[in-house]
Amino acid sequence: MGPDFGNQFLICSVHDEEEKVLQGFYAGAGGYLLKTTAPHHLLESIHELNGGGAPISKEIAKILIQSLLSIGMISGVMNR
Repeated sequence: MGPDFGNQFLICSVHDEEEKVLQGFYAGAGGYLLKTTAPHHLLESIHELNGGGAPISKEIAKILIQSLLSIGMISGVMNR
C-alpha cells in the first residue's frame, strides 16, 4: 500500500538516516524537519504544509537528493 495524501502530517525527528527519512515519506508525510529546527520555523512549516507546501530541513533535502542520485532518477532526467 502506498502513501495516503488525504491526511497531511509533518515529521519532526532526530533521525536523519536515509532509510528513516524515506520511510516517513512513504508513510505519507508531507514534510520532514529535524528536531534542531527553531520553534518559529516549525510554526512556519506547519503553515506551509497546510498551504500545500512540503517543508523539509536542508539536511533532509540533501538526503533526498543523494537518494535520487543513487537510483538514477536525476541522471535520467539530465540525459534527455
